[in-house]
Amino acid sequence: MGRRCWRCGHAGLATSRRCGQCGALLAWRDWQVTRLLGQGGNGVVYLAERADTQAVLKIPAPHVTPTAHQIECRNLYLAASLDVAPQPIETARDGLLMAYEPTPSALPLRERARLFLLAVTRLHNRLLVHRDLKPDNVVGYRLVDLGSMVDLARDDEVEPVGTPGYAAPEAYRGVIAPSLDAYAAGWTLAAWLGGPEPDPSSWGPPTRWRCPDPALEPIIAGLLAPDPAQRWSVGAAAHALTDPWIRLPSGSMVASAPVTVAAWRQVTDGASCQDVCGYATHLDRTDVARYLARIGARLPTVAELRAVARGAERHPVWRDYARVVRDGLVSDLGARLCRRFLWQPTADGLLWGGTAYIDADTIPDPGVPNGMIGLRPARDC
Repeated sequence: MGRRCWRCGHAGLATSRRCGQCGALLAWRDWQVTRLLGQGGNGVVYLAERADTQAVLKIPAPHVTPTAHQIECRNLYLAASLDVAPQPIETARDGLLMAYEPTPSALPLRERARLFLLAVTRLHNRLLVHRDLKPDNVVGYRLVDLGSMVDLARDDEVEPVGTPGYAAPEAYRGVIAPSLDAYAAGWTLAAWLGGPEPDPSSWGPPTRWRCPDPALEPIIAGLLAPDPAQRWSVGAAAHALTDPWIRLPSGSMVASAPVTVAAWRQVTDGASCQDVCGYATHLDRTDVARYLARIGARLPTVAELRAVARGAERHPVWRDYARVVRDGLVSDLGARLCRRFLWQPTADGLLWGGTAYIDADTIPDPGVPNGMIGLRPARDC
């Protein structure tokens, strides 16, 4: 039986790699190409099938050098270890095959947007910047086309890249920062909601289009601020779409983030605390009891904290933090400021620890608390 072209429908030989009518790619290795997923300056992305398995196939453009392709493969493995990119299946000089996870048909667009923003936030929390976000580079809510991704802690000299319109104004000045991804994420969300294509000659939100989702409208506007100092971070956008309470199977709820300095001081009438990336720490236990009584909450149990942490992000294996991950509790506290902390629960439900590990040379031993106390309230439904 011959292979039928996914583009023009022409029936060719079973051994044909390309369509004899239109030249479309029909097969790669023993995978059959079934449709086009996206196309950019660095390559073409297809959906491929083998038996009952589907995969994403990236074919690099002719101008992509072997070194650049190797860098993209490396970046894919790194991003996949953070669970923000598809898992690699096979890498070769002429292609890159990744697991395909289609967007569930029942997944609301607002939830897809939240998961997408969380994926980008995970990159930023590891000091990684994608630099070429756009609808074609998001499969479901996972990121692809990672050849332009840079490590801010390692890559000193890189060429400015980006897709015109999706690239932030500062990209043209050679700036490499998470703010680039924030701007591109804003246009990506607008495109998902039926917005116009971005105009490369102007900056900011689209002027003749009204966002149909009232929850996403201020987020898109914040991400598309032309001034990076006024622009929302991707973490702030994800935070705005995140329920403040995590509902556990047991029926209880735990706050999705620790108490902020602003909330702490407002409820406790200015009780003492220290400000660590916007969160209230070094709390007095008497003040903690007063705070919880006033908001109608309680301390979480250790079991509840561990249930919340079960879905937390893990350190990438290339940073060799396996022992800390195994012994400690990692919680995502970086919604607004792109910071992440190491915490461990105590027997009374408070959180100990907290050195921001991207700002530290070493990770503190989770068995030796450093004296910082944070608070995540809990409630019974």
